[in-house]
Amino acid sequence: MNLYFLVEGETERKVYEKWIQYEFPNLKLVERIKDIQSNAYYIVSGGGIPAIIVHIEDAFKEIKHHGIFEHFFICLDSEILPYAERFQTIAAKILEIESKIDPNPSFKTHIIVQHCCIETWFLGHQKMLRRNPTNQELIKCKQFYDVSRYDPEQMECPPGYLTKASFHLKYLQEMLKEHNLDNKNKQMVYTKTNPFIVIKDEHYLNALKARCETTTHLSSLRFLLKTWNNLV
Repeated sequence: MNLYFLVEGETERKVYEKWIQYEFPNLKLVERIKDIQSNAYYIVSGGGIPAIIVHIEDAFKEIKHHGIFEHFFICLDSEILPYAERFQTIAAKILEIESKIDPNPSFKTHIIVQHCCIETWFLGHQKMLRRNPTNQELIKCKQFYDVSRYDPEQMECPPGYLTKASFHLKYLQEMLKEHNLDNKNKQMVYTKTNPFIVIKDEHYLNALKARCETTTHLSSLRFLLKTWNNLV
């Protein structure tokens, strides 16, 4: 089985690379498509929104040309849009491309919408948010919305933030900073360029999977996990 991933940015490229290793240990990451034989996956960054939407057609053509991929994953944030609207926008784009290039492609396309962003998913680790935080920024975040009790995907943002995604990122950073107060390793601080803390081992992903299995929360992440389970 060969998988092609077109992801929104560099954060997603690093995260999906690790998650695929954990979920599909028999697959090998390949940097160049021409080196793929079997049981491999290839990841390319689309350069954010809206650039990734432009890259969908190029990726589709590349997959069709090589004829070695069974599954094509398009992974991007919903950002300010409702989940369904972002999903339908990409679904319409795929139909448009298929009508021009190949109405019956030999591979299956999967649209993965991170609602509202990939950091929203990471907020789903229930044990990472302390019951009684001491960090004033985190206290404000938790007072606004307790992500350990309520669905992170339903969280909006308080006044003062340019976007909902920027607040979700700030909340995650403060949550992880508080959790690791006694750890002086800089790698334990989450940034868009270094998401190491949430991908360094399977623990974090397993905690998110448990949240999906025991609650109705994180439905967009559950969709990804269910899709992957169906590939096995």
